[in-house]
Amino acid sequence: MSFQAIGNFFPCFFHYAASRNHVLLRLLQFLFPNSSPAIPSIHLKAFGREIVHVKWPLVAIVSSMTGTLCFIAGKQSFSHPKKGSFLMANALLWYCLMCLGGFFHHSFFNKRNIFYCFDVFGTCCSSVSLIAAILGVDDRISSNRRNFIVFYAMATIFVIFGPQWAREALYLLPTTVALCVGSWYLAVVIEALRLDDDRRKKREKVGDGEKNTKEMKREEKLIDDLKKWVLIMGFGGVISVVGLVFNRWIMGFMGPHAGVLLWFFVGCGIALLGSSRVFHILNNADFALFCFDVLD
Repeated sequence: MSFQAIGNFFPCFFHYAASRNHVLLRLLQFLFPNSSPAIPSIHLKAFGREIVHVKWPLVAIVSSMTGTLCFIAGKQSFSHPKKGSFLMANALLWYCLMCLGGFFHHSFFNKRNIFYCFDVFGTCCSSVSLIAAILGVDDRISSNRRNFIVFYAMATIFVIFGPQWAREALYLLPTTVALCVGSWYLAVVIEALRLDDDRRKKREKVGDGEKNTKEMKREEKLIDDLKKWVLIMGFGGVISVVGLVFNRWIMGFMGPHAGVLLWFFVGCGIALLGSSRVFHILNNADFALFCFDVLD
């Protein structure tokens, strides 16, 4: 994906980079060179006539798949009565809307229309919901739920009717904070697992029989499940970062279909699905007691 293509999505941000911050401008030009291959596309025909022109076909496939998976996971999250389930469900469902907007904006229209707005406020609301869920906001309180619903409505209205610079701010700022908070959350869970493993080994050496075999098997199953989803969450984050940092080399090696846009949808979708599963496993009160008390 070229510097110009990214600039079409964030025109105000790139205008600032070009006119005010030369270091940032050079970094963006390095990550997204204008010499990148042309936008990949396919032409679907019927009866000798073109019926649809699809740009970024792999992005269209991946965004529809991740959007569907997030929609299913988001519906399931609403059924959990624990704290944070409402916010995590919204993180998944708003991400689904972002995928819908990205599907039509990037692959069919490529203009700043209503689908561009779907992409922007879907990303904004998903990021804010994820941040709030991880930081422990109690969404079981009715007033807190109403506050978030009001925020969702205001963000949607502001993106649709507000200035372009505000749209870009609502996209970039929450996404950046969500990346930092998500990385911190992943690091905390990994450290908790490491310390919990150390405690288990010490307990085995001294022959501590404070828990019966049935309880220990249940804990081990939950630990194994948690480790699996932690790996999936981290893998998604790595895909996103590597796809961004090594964009020019990946496209040079794999071709135009493998641009940063593809890895963004793949990586963020995997990371969000992984983080939702990690969150719900830890939200089980019995499991959280023996996993996170090691950090106290």
